[in-house]
Amino acid sequence: MIKRIDLKYELGNLLLIFAGISCFILQEEILDYFSILFGSVMTVRGLLWVYLGWKKEDYKYLNEMGLERGIVFAIVGIGVIFMNQHALEIVAIFWGITGLFKAVSHLDEWMYRLHHHKKNLLKGMEFIFEMILAFLLIFNPAGNVSHHIMILGLELILFGILDMKPFLFKDWDEIKEIREGQHDENK
Repeated sequence: MIKRIDLKYELGNLLLIFAGISCFILQEEILDYFSILFGSVMTVRGLLWVYLGWKKEDYKYLNEMGLERGIVFAIVGIGVIFMNQHALEIVAIFWGITGLFKAVSHLDEWMYRLHHHKKNLLKGMEFIFEMILAFLLIFNPAGNVSHHIMILGLELILFGILDMKPFLFKDWDEIKEIREGQHDENK
């Protein structure tokens, strides 16, 4: 089955990946433009999520988080634009907390897969990697600035790629069914 890619949604992921690559490659040079670059990326991505969440009528369902997530990203993004010298710490902590939620989600999927004797190495590696990055970003945001920009870049790249997962990995439908409680063990 060929999945239809929503370019508006993927644009947000591509912006994150671009910002992550910029952080990774231009660690020192990016400091002068950090608040504008990342505040803008977060705001645009958040507004895209709000638009898509509104269009898909996420507000009608309790388990849809696109609209709410978009509002949070847009608000934090706007704040980052105006925080100049403190923007790095705010973005590092925000991405650390976002990464922590991602890590726990990977742990949940990993435990499910272990319980049902399914492939699980990738989920375990994603959990460990996300947890380490999240820990570094949350608990030492004012550490070595170029080091943190590189870690933040890796986190942004990983977050953007993993968020594109429905289009990259074919077992996403099964994971979605499990989360929605519609999974049939006999499939």
